[in-house]
Amino acid sequence: MRKRSASTHARPLSVVAGALLAEYAIRVFDKICEHGITPNLKTFETLIWGFAKAKQPWKAEETLQIMTEFEVQREKSTMLLVTEAWRATGMTKEASGTLEHKCRKGRMVLRDDFQSMLMACHKNLSLPHSCKFG
Repeated sequence: MRKRSASTHARPLSVVAGALLAEYAIRVFDKICEHGITPNLKTFETLIWGFAKAKQPWKAEETLQIMTEFEVQREKSTMLLVTEAWRATGMTKEASGTLEHKCRKGRMVLRDDFQSMLMACHKNLSLPHSCKFG
């Protein structure tokens, strides 16, 4: 039998480790909020960056919604991080769609086809964490 290289096993371990770290980051974020600390733009961008590293762009998108709940304004850098999250999964069309947003009545609206794809992604994936914000 042929011996496998260490890199054969490193990639799956890396994916699992990234997912676990992202989950841990969410728990830390929840605790921060429980203690009455208001998150700022840097906090949210750090979470989005972590989701990009964990190849979980749908959670990066959810973070944008949570930012709105906390009345934290997104910047171009925020949207670039979400774009990178989609690119990390190999979905370059969706990544470019992230930046093609429009402002209507002071609210950012994503393209309709991008929203449809995001909803399909949510239906196909079970998300183990539910946000406790409100």
